[in-house]
Amino acid sequence: MKQITIILSLLSIVITTNSYCQETKVKRVQKGDYIEEYYVLKENKSIKHGEYVKFQKYILDRRIPIAFGFFENDRKVGEWYFFHNGGALESFGNYFADEKRGVWKEYYKPLYKDISLSSLVNGQSDLTIDEKGSVIVSKKDSLIAAMGIYNSGDKMGTWNYYDGRGTLIHVFDHSSDKMIFSSASDSTNRCCPYLGGTDRFYSYYFRFAEASGFNNTLTDAKVILKLGIDGALLTIERINSNGAAKATFEFERLIQLFPNDWIPSYFDNPVFLTLEHKTDSNKLSVSATFSQ
Repeated sequence: MKQITIILSLLSIVITTNSYCQETKVKRVQKGDYIEEYYVLKENKSIKHGEYVKFQKYILDRRIPIAFGFFENDRKVGEWYFFHNGGALESFGNYFADEKRGVWKEYYKPLYKDISLSSLVNGQSDLTIDEKGSVIVSKKDSLIAAMGIYNSGDKMGTWNYYDGRGTLIHVFDHSSDKMIFSSASDSTNRCCPYLGGTDRFYSYYFRFAEASGFNNTLTDAKVILKLGIDGALLTIERINSNGAAKATFEFERLIQLFPNDWIPSYFDNPVFLTLEHKTDSNKLSVSATFSQ
């Protein structure tokens, strides 16, 4: 089993009163289904300083970690681990002065068909603590989605992107904005001009929709968005929509949350994205189609 062991302890295991030679205390904040526990400076309780854990409240009030790392004077430092809702590993890498730096890896959320009934009920946390208080992050069932290097918070050099079966689909140089390798055909890339293809596109869509509660919106809606790339920015213009105004606005907001991993060579002309949200007998289906 592939795993990473970090020799440190969660707040619930060992509480110290001194971190990085400064007096600290533990703070706990709850917002909806999420709980944050972290250290703050005693002299300024608005400054995070020390271990940080964010939990998701799960069934039967069980808490599943979804973020774990360190702050130093209110800035992320060192190794950080992020988890999908339910506890599966989502990404990990290093921060320096609040900016991503060095190698980062991203993982797909396991499909429901690959998760046991016990995991669905109790959560499937890839973060555990052994009897010595060491934090262990498991990668046993993690399926790689992307990997590469950050410098000062920006992607640089060659990144690898994979589909939902773990097959390498794109190799892209973010320093030169050029595709190095694509196992997908030109027509396939045009159908979804996003690094990692449709699997990675839908992975982000459902992750952001789940976090916002949009998946629970029982309404039909459809929107056509005109997408363009202006330098490093994605521009979005609503062309047409029908259905509840709140739902069509949410479509735009979700697309704006996407990392800017659009394939620039397919944006010489505007790209039109059609998103449709359907609820049939309280079952949600979402479809996305691109055209130029």
